[in-house]
Amino acid sequence: MIDVPEKRLANKDRDFVDVPAASTSNPRSAIKTAEVGNRLLEEPPKNWEEEVHQLKKLVSNLRRSKIASELKMTEKLRKAKDEALEESKKKYKEIIDNNRLRADRNWKELSSKLDETKKQLEETKESKAQLEEQNEKLKIELGLLPRHYLFSQDYIREFEAVVDLNHKRIAEFKSCPGLLIKPSETGSFLSTTDSSTSSNTSSEKDTKMYPDYSESDAENS
Repeated sequence: MIDVPEKRLANKDRDFVDVPAASTSNPRSAIKTAEVGNRLLEEPPKNWEEEVHQLKKLVSNLRRSKIASELKMTEKLRKAKDEALEESKKKYKEIIDNNRLRADRNWKELSSKLDETKKQLEETKESKAQLEEQNEKLKIELGLLPRHYLFSQDYIREFEAVVDLNHKRIAEFKSCPGLLIKPSETGSFLSTTDSSTSSNTSSEKDTKMYPDYSESDAENS
């Protein structure tokens, strides 16, 4: 029997494995090979050249059959590889498109938040400016309040002293039995000199109590 060399064929993983010749050759060729071998064993050939030619032809046919099988399998592997490559490209493109859409959506959201934050910042700056202006006005008013309060207290004390003095003089006039006071003159118990003196004194005190001042003086105080 003729020993046919084994052929290394590629599988889907592109690894080469040793495949027996009987598994890849044509069954008819194998049967024919067995018949030729049996015939050679049973009776010696009469024409060795013809037998050798037939054997070479048989080997050539076997080789062509193996090559055709290998080419067919290679074509299938190439086709499967191309299909897998196209599928991978399709999935990769889909992933890229999804990531691009997600990135665009996130960018739009961040841009919207940034615009809103800028708007809030501008509003905060305006509110801060208004508060600072109100604060300055309050500082001026608070600077004037102590001076107004002190002047008011001094004026109240002076007014109470004048009222007490008037009540005392009224009591003195009422306690004098020889002094006739007309009802129409009860309110005019002070003399002209006393009235002028009192008015002058009160005007001087008012001038002392309420000197001229401005808001700039209050800020300096």
